[in-house]
Amino acid sequence: MMRPRIPRRARWIMRVAVLSLLLPLAAFTPVMGSGGSVQVSVQGYGTFPGELQNTIIEPNNTISMTMLVNDQIQTSNLPVHVTSTGVWNGVRNGSALSGQIQGLTGKVQSCVPFCLSADFDGQGSWNGELNESSQGAGICTGTITFVDSSIPQISVGQTYPISGTWKADFTLPIPEFGSEATPYMIVLAVAALTLRPRILHKSSRTA
Repeated sequence: MMRPRIPRRARWIMRVAVLSLLLPLAAFTPVMGSGGSVQVSVQGYGTFPGELQNTIIEPNNTISMTMLVNDQIQTSNLPVHVTSTGVWNGVRNGSALSGQIQGLTGKVQSCVPFCLSADFDGQGSWNGELNESSQGAGICTGTITFVDSSIPQISVGQTYPISGTWKADFTLPIPEFGSEATPYMIVLAVAALTLRPRILHKSSRTA
């Protein structure tokens, strides 16, 4: 039994439809950044390490990294456990990177001999440089303010300056698959599919 023959025009329309669906999916396939690290110093406490996640520079050159801190440090008075999170929003301008630290919250806890804690909020700014290998590094500054405390050495409303350094491996947008390139890719694909039947038809006539 012979298979039904699909008209050439129908095959061409089907190819265009498939490409129109697949190319945007390729353009918006999510990518994951390699990550980074941060060293933050709090006046009167010391320096504690953290990590940066979602180290991605978007096609529009915006950045939104997440900072996570979970470490124990020894102060001049007692050992404390520090946890904190914050969002580093920013933008790339050439090789320069800069932005604000927002949504910064955290807790300082000491359990010697029993557990006491203090919660804080904060804000700040960050900046740095991006090299040709997509590695970035720079500094950060800001303040934290304690909003509640059961630790005698920490008063509610007490503000501390913070400062530090950071570094990260960034995932950069690929121009060929950026959202702005998608319409051009579709046009080129349609043009190629349009020319192919004409070339084949011309070759069959001259053979």
